[in-house]
Amino acid sequence: MKTIFDNKNLYIAEFYGEVIDLRHDSHMEVKGNRNFAGSGGNFEVRSTTTTYQQFFIQNKEGREENFQLVNWHVPMREGHHVKILYLFSKTKGYGFVAGIKNEELGTIHWNEKKIGNVTLQKFSVLIKISLFFLLIAVIGFFGDQNPDNRFYIISGLIITASISLFLIYKWMKYLLSLYRILNKLM
Repeated sequence: MKTIFDNKNLYIAEFYGEVIDLRHDSHMEVKGNRNFAGSGGNFEVRSTTTTYQQFFIQNKEGREENFQLVNWHVPMREGHHVKILYLFSKTKGYGFVAGIKNEELGTIHWNEKKIGNVTLQKFSVLIKISLFFLLIAVIGFFGDQNPDNRFYIISGLIITASISLFLIYKWMKYLLSLYRILNKLM
């Protein structure tokens, strides 16, 4: 393991080695219920499947590392050399595999959902607050028939819309900069 990026919000570590063991597993959960309302009733069944990919890598010094991917499959076989970027969110207090590069296949796979969640956490509260005030301004604009108040409501609407758009822009910029950093590291 080697630290390759560290700031107040994120920590990125790199693991490199040969895949020495690989396992695939899945778990299916099935739930059902019967509704007796009406003439014949009906039966409803729901199922969810969770897939697991667990693999061990060994670096040049002989140290082994274990990784498990949930609902995310990355093509690899024993003997392949992989580079793994592990992202740790200091603000959320947890980490995950952000990307895997398979040297033999020449492929890179990103964990987009979790990367998006980590970047959104930094801005989510501010975006929600600004959207809340934007909603209040919109309701006030359409609900108030007094022309004297329209100027203040429109001003508030413009200000909160500007703040909301600015925060969304900052979040997108932050997300793209993180992807740029990760792409450079791969």
